Amino acid sequence: MAKKDKKQAQTLPCSFDGKAGGQFGTAILALFALILPLLPAGGLYVLSLSVYELVSAEILLVIQIAMYVFAGFFLLLGLAWASVVLTRWKTRHTLIGGNRLRFTGKTYSLWGNYIKWLFLTVFTVLIYGFWVGIKFQQWKLSHTEVIVEDKAQPLANALQTGLPTGFPMPQAGAPAEQPFGFYPPFPFYPPFPYGNPQNPQNPQKTQNSDN
Repeated sequence: MAKKDKKQAQTLPCSFDGKAGGQFGTAILALFALILPLLPAGGLYVLSLSVYELVSAEILLVIQIAMYVFAGFFLLLGLAWASVVLTRWKTRHTLIGGNRLRFTGKTYSLWGNYIKWLFLTVFTVLIYGFWVGIKFQQWKLSHTEVIVEDKAQPLANALQTGLPTGFPMPQAGAPAEQPFGFYPPFPFYPPFPYGNPQNPQNPQKTQNSDN
């Protein structure tokens, strides 16, 4: 019987060096980011109460509609801001093979995506909502870099050019796998879903000699 030679894929260890104190402070900041944008809508609500008996019913209805629209847009802004704050902290404290990750996403970018995803979800009668979670994960991956030898490069590029098989890549999944995808991607998601697919640029090879 011939000897079997099995070549094992090389892997990189993952670690997280975040502390409870930093997590608590980041959560407080995220809560502040979530509440602060709602203040303009609260101001319109106070205004509607103060002019309740001074204006006609039509003008009061316009003020109330404006209040709800402002509240919706600024709620999405608060969610985007809080999500970026938490994701940046989690990514900053994540290391892969000793290389630290960095998140470069901006609040206004995610806010614009939230508005677009909400519009598409309402326009398609919640059907597009099954893709929202996938789009959110893709957006986070596209703004995540791994710092290798003090040079930052996109996470996907680092996988293809300098990192071996076993590097944990985010999984986008499929719409059918997310039955609750129509809910907004709240900022308490982990920075990456769990998974460890093979690198298409460096597939694992198994060599078996004939008997």
